[in-house]
Amino acid sequence: GLFRSEFMEIIDFSNGQPDSSELPNALILRATQHALGSLTGSADVHSDKKRRLDEQGKSHTEPPVSSEPLEYGDHTFRFRRALSAFLGRCDASRNGVAPDPNCLFPTAGVSQALDLLCTMCTSSAAKDVVLTESPTYFLSSAIFRNHGLEVRGILTDDDGIVPAALEQALESLKREGRRA
Repeated sequence: GLFRSEFMEIIDFSNGQPDSSELPNALILRATQHALGSLTGSADVHSDKKRRLDEQGKSHTEPPVSSEPLEYGDHTFRFRRALSAFLGRCDASRNGVAPDPNCLFPTAGVSQALDLLCTMCTSSAAKDVVLTESPTYFLSSAIFRNHGLEVRGILTDDDGIVPAALEQALESLKREGRRA
């Protein structure tokens, strides 16, 4: 391909999860620690770390480098706890109050978040309608339609959705016996 000569070691993610032994886990961990440290002003992103014994009985203070986050199960709690602390420190709108880590739900991006919300909160059988800004996120309409939802755009201006247009759309849905 086009990039073959420039990037000789390519990991193919197209078929799902790669073999964890093929991933540079230690490098990814160091890069993440460096990035989080530069965002928080601290190089120590594991201030709550505890001493552990590895398989050989050696004591460690660093978290073990593993493929655990790539496997099934909830391996996000440490991340959610760190994200909560970060948001409490860095999001001025929170006034220093960190959100409950149990209320944070990390996703692989907005498309996955929309898909999960549609799966959990909507019903194609009830002919639910999704009201979106117009224009909206370019992938959202397809995600909504894949869940059997009708998509209706709401007029926007420089400040976002026009409140009167939203009210009109909601009143129209109510008259039709539909829910948004």
